Amino acid sequence: MNHLVEPIKVLVIDDSAVTRRIISGFFDNQENVRIAGLASSGEEGLAEIENCEPDAVTLDLEMPGLSGTETLKEIRKRWPHLPVIILSAVSEHGARITLEALELGANDFITKPTFSGEKMALEKMGTTLVQKIIYYAQRSRNKFAGESNLNDSLGQHQNLDIPLGKLELVVIVQSEGKPTEVVSLLDKIPEDFPTPVVFAMQMPQAFSKNLVEKIKPLIDAAVIEAAAGMRLQAGTIYIAPGHMEAGVSRTSGGLCMSLEPAFSFDDSFKYIDTFLSSIATSAFGRVLVVVLEGAGTDGVDGLLEVVKSGGTILVQTEDSESIAGTAEAIQSSSVSHHQAPLAAIAGFLIRHGRA
Repeated sequence: MNHLVEPIKVLVIDDSAVTRRIISGFFDNQENVRIAGLASSGEEGLAEIENCEPDAVTLDLEMPGLSGTETLKEIRKRWPHLPVIILSAVSEHGARITLEALELGANDFITKPTFSGEKMALEKMGTTLVQKIIYYAQRSRNKFAGESNLNDSLGQHQNLDIPLGKLELVVIVQSEGKPTEVVSLLDKIPEDFPTPVVFAMQMPQAFSKNLVEKIKPLIDAAVIEAAAGMRLQAGTIYIAPGHMEAGVSRTSGGLCMSLEPAFSFDDSFKYIDTFLSSIATSAFGRVLVVVLEGAGTDGVDGLLEVVKSGGTILVQTEDSESIAGTAEAIQSSSVSHHQAPLAAIAGFLIRHGRA
């Protein structure tokens, strides 16, 4: 990862004074990140972007006056490359409007704990938010500095030549990021795709259900929110509930979805690692794991298990100059993997489906 020459400037847009104070506090002891401005409304937020020229924005969606969604639309119109992280409520309504915001161009989201709740929940939120701000601001700076050279070394539409034996399962995982990104891959999967496809990403309870409803009309193959004990069928896409400990198990009838209640996703719990560990045990190496870009580093240990079991790893990397987050963690590890931009991965899945 490139060194940041200047501190990242963050603008907080939220109508709650308590929330603004808490979010600002997350950055108090950060050397590379500082609060550049605070805004209590969408209108004030737009003016502050003009005034303080932030490198990233945190945005509450539910505000009086100009709503967060309308504010985001204006940001994308006037500052298309400015990273925006949504602060989302953990609710059905919060999930719906957050997914809408991600479709409108927000980069990522983070869920608000109840601020009267445990100190640990706030600390985790702060750690995650700082990580995401740094990740997206770095990528934005790199892209702005060398936009014309993106994908030169990787080739956006390169033809991947990865030898695959007979696959039993395709898995797509994402550590942090916007879950709507996966649509760019899933909409290439036909109804007669030769294996089941499972997408796993840790997300709040209401999000996986709303994600299924969002993407169903856009995809030819069947899309289902996975349930415990559900047998995995070829040509079907399963969205793992991100609020449960998910896995895949082998029974006499084939591969089945395994789900257990997760009482606490603290900093020590690795959702993707746990999920991939079950894949390594149950799929007998007949699995392709596609890793989407994201700010998190969860998944490296699980990928190593998949490789040892004989599985194949394909990592999304849009350009070789700004590898960060998940891709950087994998590249720095001993995990044997292939890498390519999303367009090439989509083309590879299409060809695999026709083989």
